[in-house]
Order: sequence, then C-alpha cells, then structure tokens
Amino acid sequence: MPLNPTELSNSIETAFAEAWEAAKGEPLASAGRPDRELLFLGIARGLIRYLEAQEDTLFNSITLEVTPNNPITYPVKSTDLNTQ
Repeated sequence: MPLNPTELSNSIETAFAEAWEAAKGEPLASAGRPDRELLFLGIARGLIRYLEAQEDTLFNSITLEVTPNNPITYPVKSTDLNTQ
C-alpha cells in the first residue's frame, strides 16, 4: 500500500477530532474545517517527504525467528518507501 498524503491527512483529521472531543467534551465545530484540511494535508505531505528523505536510515536490521529461540538478524542496506 503506498503512502498517500490525502489518506494520511484524513487520518490526522479524524484523530484530531477524536482528541478534541476527548479533551473538550464536545465535538469539533465545523467552522474552520477547510483551513484544518489544508493544515493537515500540509503536515501529511511534509511527513511523507521527510520519511522518503530518510528511508535508507529508517531500518538498519531485521530479525526473523524462523524457529523458536533461534533469531537470525539480517542487515538492511536500503529501503524504498512506496509513496504517491
């Protein structure tokens, strides 16, 4: 599944509305929604760009346990994030 800024932005918006209601005890007002959508999309795009720029440093090894109590660690030389 590719990292998609619009889907990430929608997730951020949903999480923000949930956090708002939990903290304030009332639903998030619809006033200002277009500005919030723009803000969350900018955050999503920035996060994906940052992750893309850092993709070769995100993971340096992966450990697999093929049999119980016998882990094997493999180095990760590079990664390629699937982004849109």
